[in-house]
Amino acid sequence: MSTLQEFDCPKCGGPLNYQGGTGPVIHCPYCQTAVIVPEALRRGAGQFASPYFKPSGDPGDFPQVVDLLRAGKKMAAIKLYKDTTGAGLKDSKEAVEEIEARLRAN
Repeated sequence: MSTLQEFDCPKCGGPLNYQGGTGPVIHCPYCQTAVIVPEALRRGAGQFASPYFKPSGDPGDFPQVVDLLRAGKKMAAIKLYKDTTGAGLKDSKEAVEEIEARLRAN
């Protein structure tokens, strides 16, 4: 049984209804932005975290991290990634650097 959780899209402010689970990302039905689900709302918060968690390969899965990287705020991007995924500092840094490399390549 899932519990409906609601929070707002950081881009358009629309309400996001999260049905539960452990996935780190949902898409806003209004603006189609991929939004990182706050860890506290995920089923088994803290259990999603894995030292092996890496981005899916699509920087679009982490739009807030991408925005911070484009603004030259790499440390803030690493902190956001760490806080939202529950990954450790080293793994968060590596994941953000992987996203950064993919952005440079495109």
